[in-house]
Amino acid sequence: MSDESLLAIKQRRLYVLELQQARYGIDCPPHVVIEIEDLRREIAVLKHASTEPRSIANQTTITGDTSGPVLSGTFSGPVTVNTSPTHQSSSPNTLTPEKQVILAAFAQPKGLTATDWEGEEQALRQVLLPLQHVFSLDIISKCTPEELFTTLLYRRPSIVHFQGHGSTVGIILEDRLGDRHNIGWQALIGTLASIESLTCVVLNACESSVHTQLGAQHFHLITTPGNASSEVTRAFTSGFYTALGAGRAIPIAYRDGCNLLALKGISTDQRPMLTEARLKA
Repeated sequence: MSDESLLAIKQRRLYVLELQQARYGIDCPPHVVIEIEDLRREIAVLKHASTEPRSIANQTTITGDTSGPVLSGTFSGPVTVNTSPTHQSSSPNTLTPEKQVILAAFAQPKGLTATDWEGEEQALRQVLLPLQHVFSLDIISKCTPEELFTTLLYRRPSIVHFQGHGSTVGIILEDRLGDRHNIGWQALIGTLASIESLTCVVLNACESSVHTQLGAQHFHLITTPGNASSEVTRAFTSGFYTALGAGRAIPIAYRDGCNLLALKGISTDQRPMLTEARLKA
C-alpha cells in the first residue's frame, strides 16, 4: 500500500473518531481519545515523509549481472553490493492483505430496557484480540443515524455488528440527546445495500428475526431471536469470529458458531438465523 493510500485511510478514520469525540464531549471514552492522538502523530509523520526531498547525492544505479555488478551514477561514501546468488528481492506484485473492518454499533436509548452492550463490546474485543492481523474493529458506543451513515461511507466495513433493541418495524438507535430513534427495516437494508464492501450483517436485536420479509441482499444476514440471552449472543460471537479468523467462509463460520452453542447446551430456538447472500448475476 502506498503512503498516499495509507494517509487517506488514516485521515478518514480520524474524521470518524473526531465526530464521536465531539458528540461525547468530556465523556469521550479513553480508547477514542488515545486513538485520535496516535492517528494525529502517524498522519504528521506520513505528511512529513511525503514532502521530504529525496537526496540525490546518495542515490546509486546498479546495472549488470550478479557475477560482476557495475556501478554508475553519482554517490558518496562507501557502497556495499550484495552479489550472493541466493539473495532475492521481494516481488513488487506482492501485496499485504488489507484487514477486514468490523463496525460494531451499540445503542441504548433512554427509557428502554437496559441491555448488556458493554459486556457484548468486551466480548467482541476479547475474541478479536488475537485476530488483529485479520480484523480492524471500529466501535460506535452510542449509535446515531448520522454516525452510522458517516462511518459506513468512510470506513467501508466488511461486517456490521449491531447490538441493541429492535421492533417489528426495524431497529432502534439513539438521537443526539440519547432518546430513541426508530430505523425502519427498508431504510436500514437500503442503506446497507449501498455499501459494496459489506459481506455480512449481524443483528443482535429484539425482534430482528422479522428480517426474513426483506429477502436476500448482496451480503449475508445473521439475526438472533428475541428470546436469545446475552450468553447466547456472546457465545455465538466467539465461535463465529474465531471461525472467520481461521479462514472459514461466512456460511461455514455461522455453522461453527451454532456448533459452539450446541456444545454449550443452548437450545436450538435461541440460535441465530442466517439468510445467505444472493448470488451475483
